[in-house]
Amino acid sequence: MRQVRDQLSDLKDRWDVLTDLYSTVTQAAVMCIENSIKALSQLKQNGYNVGSLNWKAPGELRSFIYVQSGFEFDKKNGQTVLSLSKLADIPLTIHREVSDEVDVKKVSVKEETTGEWYTSFAVNGKKE
Repeated sequence: MRQVRDQLSDLKDRWDVLTDLYSTVTQAAVMCIENSIKALSQLKQNGYNVGSLNWKAPGELRSFIYVQSGFEFDKKNGQTVLSLSKLADIPLTIHREVSDEVDVKKVSVKEETTGEWYTSFAVNGKKE
């Protein structure tokens, strides 16, 4: 799978739709598939009866991850927004304040079955 991740720039030449995505989002998706395959293989080696990964069309994907870059927090008209590169500025309802002193490493965005979208942040201690 790392080969696929390393070839993403070449794949963008063949599939224009990939250029609509921020690079770390596509890299994270490839790594997620790789991790799932490894987990299934490990379960199978341990004697569990496992199936296989199922294909999902792009319109069926309900979550994505920005890793390290491609996102920033901003204030617009008094509202906190999450600016996601190549996507949109999303107004946030914050349930827990994110200190300016922490370094946000990852932003996960997920659509629940209710149709509502939620965002979670992985942080790493204090900014350097």
